[in-house]
Amino acid sequence: MQSPKVLAGATMLSTVSSGTRQSPAMTPALSVYLDLLRFVGALLVLFSHIETDIFGLWFWQLRSYGPQGVVIFFVMSGYVIAYTADAKNKTLRDYTIARGARLYSVVVPAIIFTVITELLIRHFDASYFLQHAGQDRMSVWTHAFLNLTYTSQLWFIGERWWTNLPFWSLGYEAWYYVIFAAATYFPGRLRFLLVLLTCAIAGPRILVLFPLWLLGVAAYEAGKRWTIPVIAACALFAISALGSVYLLLADTDASFTLLVGRVFGDKLVKTLLPPNFDFFYLLGIAITANILAFALMRIEFKTLLRAVGGPIRYAAGATFAIYLFHTPVLALIHWAFQGSPPSLGRSLLLYAGLFVILFAIAEVTERRKKVWTRLFNGVFAKFGQPPRFATPG
Repeated sequence: MQSPKVLAGATMLSTVSSGTRQSPAMTPALSVYLDLLRFVGALLVLFSHIETDIFGLWFWQLRSYGPQGVVIFFVMSGYVIAYTADAKNKTLRDYTIARGARLYSVVVPAIIFTVITELLIRHFDASYFLQHAGQDRMSVWTHAFLNLTYTSQLWFIGERWWTNLPFWSLGYEAWYYVIFAAATYFPGRLRFLLVLLTCAIAGPRILVLFPLWLLGVAAYEAGKRWTIPVIAACALFAISALGSVYLLLADTDASFTLLVGRVFGDKLVKTLLPPNFDFFYLLGIAITANILAFALMRIEFKTLLRAVGGPIRYAAGATFAIYLFHTPVLALIHWAFQGSPPSLGRSLLLYAGLFVILFAIAEVTERRKKVWTRLFNGVFAKFGQPPRFATPG
């Protein structure tokens, strides 16, 4: 099996470093394009949680596309995980450190911030919390534990933390990393048994969306092997981009989910899917084709990269923090400004303040991943290391 890699995002993409063997399926131009896609995905999720009666009607058209932003992350995550396992993380130890540092550099601070936010709102305005939290009756500490251990979505747990809704997707994605590691870094029968075991632990709800993540892995492997004329790759890129926009706006996947419900029963579909989520296989295929087409173009875009590469990389370097911190920050804003009608000036200040806060948080979390990398290295040095199985090939 050829090696395939991350989110997270919620995980999430690193640009190509000078010390890494460059894959034909991950050029600097494609790296920046993926950075752009993941920033767009983060914005779609963020705008889906903004209350228009607080922030005004700006961007109200984007409020329905949060799940589609998660689909972008799932597909990209599979692609990037496949790349890093192939080009960077040659051993299980390297892979574990990279994924642990990537996730926990944001997850731990986000959980701490979310716990404080929820306790604050519950203490000062219990009625507001009960009104907005709905059926969420788990204790804040149970939420924190489930999300810290990525057990919130195993089988039919289906935990949803009102104060930080996006955490649910990490309960899926983290297990995709584990299953991928079992399939990539272990030999022979052990690989087969570990894949079966990790899939059994994850359960059907997590596995039903696994094809979206695997599409990204398949795209990376295809990008390494395939070569097509540039004009054909450009045509595929344009068609898949238009197709992705159409599928997003037309909500075709919702119709597909209804069809599956008629065939297999609505109860089964609702049991297998997260709330307000469709199968999104069609959108996932279109996004995959778009990423693969960009990879197959093999165009460097040097002038364009010099102009926009830096700002795009900087913005994308905050996407994981935006993804995991925006809901508790919004909860505080929505609570503080409840009952007062929005105005143009206030809307501008709230949007500006929201992004300033989120990018500031990214500076002390997501952009400090090296601290966590050293921490994980120290843990393995002190308590032992996972087996140094290497990726085949």
